[in-house]
Amino acid sequence: MNGAPDRMPSGPQVFLVILGTFLAYLGLTLAFGGSTEKSAVLLLEALLIVPALLFVWIGKFPFRKVFRFGRIQPGLLVLGVFLGLGLGIVSDELDRMAQSAFPMPREILSALKEFMVFHSTREMILLIFSVVVFAGVIEEMLFRGFIQTALERNNREIKAVVVTAAVFAILHFNPWWMVQIFALGIALGVIAWRSGSIWPGVVIHMTNNAVAMVFMNVDESKLRGYEFRGQVAPLWMVTGLVLTVAGFRLFYKMTESRMADLKNERGKS
Repeated sequence: MNGAPDRMPSGPQVFLVILGTFLAYLGLTLAFGGSTEKSAVLLLEALLIVPALLFVWIGKFPFRKVFRFGRIQPGLLVLGVFLGLGLGIVSDELDRMAQSAFPMPREILSALKEFMVFHSTREMILLIFSVVVFAGVIEEMLFRGFIQTALERNNREIKAVVVTAAVFAILHFNPWWMVQIFALGIALGVIAWRSGSIWPGVVIHMTNNAVAMVFMNVDESKLRGYEFRGQVAPLWMVTGLVLTVAGFRLFYKMTESRMADLKNERGKS
């Protein structure tokens, strides 16, 4: 899968792959009859990256560059855990605010809870792989890797981050999650751009999803200190904001040298 080092998919090619991914995902969802069986969702998550993989393989594009498998400082992975925790708390509050303004229909909410709650070790393992591991790795490969990397051509990083975040939110097929998923997509996009790798975003994505999974499986009586009048308690909200803001400040500091090198390279070209 190693092609010419500078070849990247064009905008129209990326659009066609996204369209193919959407149609394939929709077709498989209909084939499964909208099943919330955890094994079926795990399979769907795994197949999400297949169209992009086939396109890169057939077109002989540089695999590592297209999917942004860049090397990073180990410290960025550790920082990703704290950012994931902070963003997980902030995203939870955004979700609660959205639900207060535009409540999700009970049928959809019940189906979501049915999927996210595990009742056995087997279901827990399937849920961890589908919601945490596969979602973290495969979605970052597709969105911050394949899509955003291609859209960053000609130094259009801001546009690439925003467009990718919008596609990321739309392809979750849940209008009640649009705001928080778009916000998360912006954060993950900036992190991928500045670090030159999807790996910090993978850690953040996995941590964020793990937080959501834990919240769904913990008895509500144990969340009394975390909740306050249906919202995230002020102390926890402050904790989430501090982790997020401090985490981003440290992240920007740790990636300053890379951004300086990138700026110098562009000045020479």
